[in-house]
Amino acid sequence: MLKFPYGFSDFHLIRTENYFFVDRSSHIRLIEQAGHQILFLRPRRFGKSFALINARKLLRCRQS
Repeated sequence: MLKFPYGFSDFHLIRTENYFFVDRSSHIRLIEQAGHQILFLRPRRFGKSFALINARKLLRCRQS
């Protein structure tokens, strides 16, 4: 049975504890091309912070 990571923002925990995860990292390129100001309109607890944390980690990996 799938476990849903409601309220989690720790990617390592989600992956190691076998929580349900949909990889949307391919959308990061679209966000980069969108411009300087982006508005994320989503309900509470809908993954806004988690998406931004993962994007920041990916960009840091690219720089190093």
